[in-house]
Amino acid sequence: MEKLLLSAGEVDDGLLCDFRAAVNRVRTTAWGVQQYVSRKDAGQDATNVLNILTGERIRVVYSLCCTISADLKRTDIAFQAGTLVELQDAAQKLSADVGTALKKMK
Repeated sequence: MEKLLLSAGEVDDGLLCDFRAAVNRVRTTAWGVQQYVSRKDAGQDATNVLNILTGERIRVVYSLCCTISADLKRTDIAFQAGTLVELQDAAQKLSADVGTALKKMK
């Protein structure tokens, strides 16, 4: 990958940020799997690992939402209506589920 990036010359900063975020997500998930398996093998409770990974997923979704929101404001990107409808449906369902989870916390 490094050779490809070096041979490509100048690479868009946004693409590099996306790439780094993807690599970090893989590392975090690999760590979580290793911790989960280790704790289960040792007969320990692995719930804390799942809580950490869920928190990480929430952080990633927040970041993606901010990035997608900025993308939607750009005029140089052509979006497909179908994918935007699917995104809107998923966002509405997620919003309802987050609302339910927050009510349970009160």
